[in-house]
Amino acid sequence: MLAKLLADENVPARTINALRATGFEVISIRETAPGISDADVLALAVNQGLVLVTFDRDYGELIYRQKLEPPISIIYFRILPVNPLEISETVISLLQEPESVNGAMLVVTRQGIRRRYFPKLPSE
Repeated sequence: MLAKLLADENVPARTINALRATGFEVISIRETAPGISDADVLALAVNQGLVLVTFDRDYGELIYRQKLEPPISIIYFRILPVNPLEISETVISLLQEPESVNGAMLVVTRQGIRRRYFPKLPSE
């Protein structure tokens, strides 16, 4: 079963369309709730069990410093300039093995991919 994705407002429309064409269910903040706060985006991902795809580094701040609950996974791209199809291909490749992304923020750069595991919450 394919992971369900939440595309942050900064994810290109061509990336979203390519992911949908491959069979992924993608909720796009750009289409459904433009302008909502990062905390609200994060809460949506958590509440609906979605993998968050973003170009926004603020989610690390929210999870690691402010201790907000993390979603299943975050795929954070630090790649500029952006090639929308390269982004979708990377997401598809990473999600071939969901267990390798779950519980972590994946930071994708031209040099590689770094996994930063989410902190344990006090209730765990």
